Amino acid sequence: MPAIIKSAIKIAVIYASVGFVWIYTSDYILYFFTNDAEKVTQLQTYKGWFYVTGTAILLYLLVLRALTKQQNTLRLLNAQDILANQVIKNIPDIDVYIIDDDMNFLLAQGTAMKKHGLSPADVLGKNFRDVKINKEIKKYLKPWYREVLNGNNLLEQFELDNEWIELRGVPFLDANNKKLGGLIVAINITSEKKNLQRITEQRNEYETLNEEYLSTNEELNDVNIQLKENLEKLKHYYDELEVTRKKVAESEYKYRNLFDNLSDAVFVHQLQPDDKPGLILETNEAACNLLGFTKDELLQRTILDISPDEVAEISPSITQNIRSNGHYLFEVLFKSKYNTLIDVEVSSHYLELRGENLVISICRDIRERKAKEAELIEQKEKAELSDKLKSAFLANISHEIRTPMNGILGFSGMLGQDNLPRQQKEKYINIIKTSSDQLLRIIDDLLDISRIETQQLEIIESEFSLSLLMEEAGVLLEEQVKSKQKDIKTVLHYNLPENSTIIGDKERIYQILLNLITNAEKFTESGFIEIGCTIDNGFIHFRVKDSGMGIAENMQTAIFERFRQEEIVLTKALGGNGLGLPICKGLVQLMGGEIYVESVKGEGSTFRFTIPYKTGQKDIEPGLNKLQTDNFKHKSILVAEDIDESFELLQQYLKAYQINLIRARNGLETIELFNNNEQIDLILMDIRMPGMNGREATKSIRKKNADIPIIAQTAYAMPNDKKLIIESGCTDIISKPIQRESLNKILHKYL
Repeated sequence: MPAIIKSAIKIAVIYASVGFVWIYTSDYILYFFTNDAEKVTQLQTYKGWFYVTGTAILLYLLVLRALTKQQNTLRLLNAQDILANQVIKNIPDIDVYIIDDDMNFLLAQGTAMKKHGLSPADVLGKNFRDVKINKEIKKYLKPWYREVLNGNNLLEQFELDNEWIELRGVPFLDANNKKLGGLIVAINITSEKKNLQRITEQRNEYETLNEEYLSTNEELNDVNIQLKENLEKLKHYYDELEVTRKKVAESEYKYRNLFDNLSDAVFVHQLQPDDKPGLILETNEAACNLLGFTKDELLQRTILDISPDEVAEISPSITQNIRSNGHYLFEVLFKSKYNTLIDVEVSSHYLELRGENLVISICRDIRERKAKEAELIEQKEKAELSDKLKSAFLANISHEIRTPMNGILGFSGMLGQDNLPRQQKEKYINIIKTSSDQLLRIIDDLLDISRIETQQLEIIESEFSLSLLMEEAGVLLEEQVKSKQKDIKTVLHYNLPENSTIIGDKERIYQILLNLITNAEKFTESGFIEIGCTIDNGFIHFRVKDSGMGIAENMQTAIFERFRQEEIVLTKALGGNGLGLPICKGLVQLMGGEIYVESVKGEGSTFRFTIPYKTGQKDIEPGLNKLQTDNFKHKSILVAEDIDESFELLQQYLKAYQINLIRARNGLETIELFNNNEQIDLILMDIRMPGMNGREATKSIRKKNADIPIIAQTAYAMPNDKKLIIESGCTDIISKPIQRESLNKILHKYL
C-alpha cells in the first residue's frame, strides 16, 4: 500500500478516536465541576471551540509530518531521477520509456526522439494515444507495447522512415516484484547499419585492386560488433538502474567500470562562452593509451593542448556545429605526449548540466584505416600509371615492329623487278638484312623481358676470356659509330690479368654491353664513348660512359622500369622499345650484381654494373675469335625439316662446304633414313614436324646410337622447352632464324 494512503488512514483513525472520546467524556467532565445549567451551557459553547481548535492543531501536526516525510522521499527520488536521466542523455541515439498499464508515460528520456521533433516534455505524463507521432509508428507500436505490459520480454529490429530501430521491452517491477508497467528501450542503430552498408560497398569497389581491403572490412566489422556489445552492456546497466533505485551505488560502479574499459577514447570537457574548449573533466584508460599521458596529466589539459596548432584555427567552427546541432561527427588530428600525430574520428555530444556547458567526445583511432585508404589510392594510381605505360609501350612496340617489317616486305617485293641493277639489288638486300636483324632483336627483347618477369630465364655459365669479350665490345662500338658516321671518339679501357678466364654467362654479359653501347651511341652526337672494366673486391665492374645528352635526375631510377623511357617524343625520334635497360637490370640481378647510372642533364651519362668475379682454370690466347672457313667434303648431314623454305636456306648456307645433304620431312622418315644410311655424320633435327616431332624421333635414334651429334633447330624460346629438348637426347641447339655464323660454329664444333 502506498505511504500516502497509509498516512491518510492513520490521520482519519486518530481524528475519529479523539472526537469519540471528547463527545463521550466532555459532559461528564463539565457536570463534575458545576451543576449550574447556565454555566454548563456556556462551557459547552467553549467546549465546541476547544474541540475544533484542538483537532485542527492535531491534524496540522500530523499532515505536516506526513508531508515532510513525503517531500524528503520525493527529493531523494528526484535526485536519483536526475542522475539516471543525465546518464541516459549521455548515450547518443537511445530513448528510455516507462509506461503504466493504461499506457501513460511515467518516464521519457533520451536523444533519439529529437529526430522525430519530440522532446521528453512532449511525451512525459501523456497517454500513448495523445503523443503526436507518425500514425504508422503508432499502429506498429501499440500491440508491441501491449505485449510488454502483458509481461513478455521483447527484442526486435525494424526499419521505419529510412531508419533502423532496435526495441527492447521488459516488465517494470517495484521493489516487491510487483508489476508497475513496462520499460521500453529504443536504440537508433541506423549509423551502424549504414556503416556496415558503406563498408560492404567499399569492399566491392576496391576488392579487385587489393585483397587486403577485405581484412580492413573484417576489422571494421569487428569494431562494430564490439561497439554493439558495449551498447548492449550499457543498456543492460541502465535497465537495472530503472528497475530499482536502491542499487544506484552498484550501478554507478558498473557504469564507471564500463566507461574505463571502452576501446575508444572518451573525453568530457567544458565549453567556454567564447566556444573554446575548457579543461578536460573526465577521460578513460583508452585515451591514456592512445596519447601516452597519464589520466592526471590529461585532466590538467584542454583539447587544444593535445592537438596540433592548425586545429586551433578550425576549433570555433567545430564547437559551433556541436552547440547548434547537439551532435557532430568529424575527423581531426591529436598530438601524443611524444609529439606524434594521430588521426582520430570524433563523435561529440553537447550537454547542459547544472548550468554548465559540457561536451562528451568519443574518439576512435583511424590511423590504420587512413593507411589502408592511402595504400589503396597509391595502388590505384600505380595501376592507372601502369595502364598508361602499357598503352604507350604497345603503341611504340607496334611502331618498332612495323618499321622493319615495312622494309622487309617493301624491298622484298622490289627485288622481283626485272632488269634491277646489281648495285641497287645489293642495297635492297642489305636493307632487308638490317630490317630482319632489327625485327629479331625486338622479338628477342620481348622474349627476354617475358622470361625475366616470369622468372624463367636461366643464367648459363661457362669459362671464357673477359679480355676477349671486352675487345669484341670495343669492335662493336667502333662499327656502330662508323656506320652512323658520327664524330665520336671511342675508348676501350680495361685492366685485367692477361690470358686469364672467368666463369659466367658470356652471351648475357655481352648482351648487357651491347644494350648500353647502343644507348650511348643513340644519344651521343659528338664527343666520346668509353667502355671500361676492372676487378675489385670480388666483383667485376663494367662501365659505359658517354658525353651525350644525359638523363634528368628524377628519371635515373625510372628508366630501369619496364615500359619506361625518359622522354617519349625523344625516344620515338631516336628509336627503341624501352626494354633494353629493364632487360639489363633483370640480367644483372640474376647474375648477383647491380646496375645504376650517374648522369647530369646535358653533360653525359655513365652506366655501371657489377657481377661477382669467378676465376676460371685455363688461359686463352689473346685475340678475337675468327670463324673458320674449312670445307667439309665427303661429310653427310641428315636434315629433318618439313618447311621447304627453311631447307632451301640451309642448302644455300652449306653449298660452299660441299656437304652431302639428306632430307627428311617428318620424324618417322628421319628415323628410317638414319637406320638405312651408315654414312650420316650429323643430324639437324627440326623439333616441330607433322606426325612424330623431333624430340620423339631423337629418343628413338638414341636407343640405337648414343654418339651421333643431333643438333636441334627450333624456334622455341622458353627455357623449359630447351630443357626438354636436351633431355630428349639432343647434343646442342641452334635457334631459328638460323644465322650463317651460328651454323658455322656448330659445324666446326661437331664435324
